[in-house]
Amino acid sequence: MKPTYFTNIILLSGIILMSIACTSPKGDSGKGDITSSEWSLVSIKAKGNNNILTPPVNHTPVLSVSSDGTMSGTTGCNKFSGNVAVTGHTLQSGDIVTTRLVCSDAMEIEQAMIHTLHSANNYTVENGNLLLKKDNEVLATFKSIDKR
Repeated sequence: MKPTYFTNIILLSGIILMSIACTSPKGDSGKGDITSSEWSLVSIKAKGNNNILTPPVNHTPVLSVSSDGTMSGTTGCNKFSGNVAVTGHTLQSGDIVTTRLVCSDAMEIEQAMIHTLHSANNYTVENGNLLLKKDNEVLATFKSIDKR
């Protein structure tokens, strides 16, 4: 039987839909790779209570995790770096070193950021957002920063 124009359209549509379904947006690879992007803080749980903090525009923390087992970034005020072990979607940070500037409007976010980096034991990447978690509890949400 010879394929018809209609049959070809259906086959082509199926191929297009399958290719769309198999592609992931930037920063959200099939594995949810934490090293695929730099991450800008959207919100974070305050250290010692359940308050949700959002960073001031001029002091937004940034996190970068490298495939070589290091992390670095800013707390919104100070720069930091340290080691992190990433296996699948689990993570464990080592010692973190920071610079020592004082930014009066960013210190609560900084404390929460350092606490979260030490406390988080897993992560997910969903729709271009990085969620750092302790067990099932979301401690911080980051958005992907385009590296272009």
